[in-house]
Amino acid sequence: MSLFRRNGSSSDERSSRYAYSPQYRKFKEKNILSAMLGTATIVVLCASLVEPVWFQLEGGKCGKPYLGVNTFFDTFTSGSFTIDISKGHNQFEYCVNSKTVTLVQVIIIFCILAICFSLFSFVLDIIAPRTKPLWKMLKRYSLGYIFTALLCATIVGFSYWASQEIYDLQYNNRKYEGSKVLVSFATGVYLVTAAGGIAILATASNLMRQYPTDEEEQAERLMDEQSDDESESPWGNLAAAGGPPPYVP
Repeated sequence: MSLFRRNGSSSDERSSRYAYSPQYRKFKEKNILSAMLGTATIVVLCASLVEPVWFQLEGGKCGKPYLGVNTFFDTFTSGSFTIDISKGHNQFEYCVNSKTVTLVQVIIIFCILAICFSLFSFVLDIIAPRTKPLWKMLKRYSLGYIFTALLCATIVGFSYWASQEIYDLQYNNRKYEGSKVLVSFATGVYLVTAAGGIAILATASNLMRQYPTDEEEQAERLMDEQSDDESESPWGNLAAAGGPPPYVP
């Protein structure tokens, strides 16, 4: 009867050691839900960059019914876009001016920064750092996702500013006197808004998660050192092999 109890306690001890093993705790430190939300944030932001419809135009002399930020990617490498507008022989002559181009460039930069911050937090959610206090703090408090949400809100603000500039240009260049000019948000802006909402959910997923305290982590490290000492000792190897051989008189 005592032998049965000893085997049961040994089994419980092995399961307890497995539950507190470094691999198990590192997997527990990972936040799969936050990583999935971070992936969705990155995908939605990338989709917004290539989305051709950010602003819908109506009632002005602009030759395009909509505008998107992907049209302005080449303005970072050359100033031909603005030069053509100033010369008056561009299809965007009555659509945007130099100030609008600058605002759209800022929007593109903020979108890229938001993607980088989301990718940073996504990597931290996957690798689950435990030994570096700085990386652990950045991961647990989701600073990357927080900056992503703030950048998304800033992008929406700059989009409104750009839409006002486009509206003023359209109003001054109406098709005919008394025509109704309308400039409204479209899919690209809504995608950025959705990305900001997903980033907030990822932040909440990390902030509401229960992590071990400093005392618990210190106790776990002591258990790791104790288990390492037992595995290196000959008695630990003997116990792992199944105990001593049976006595033969």
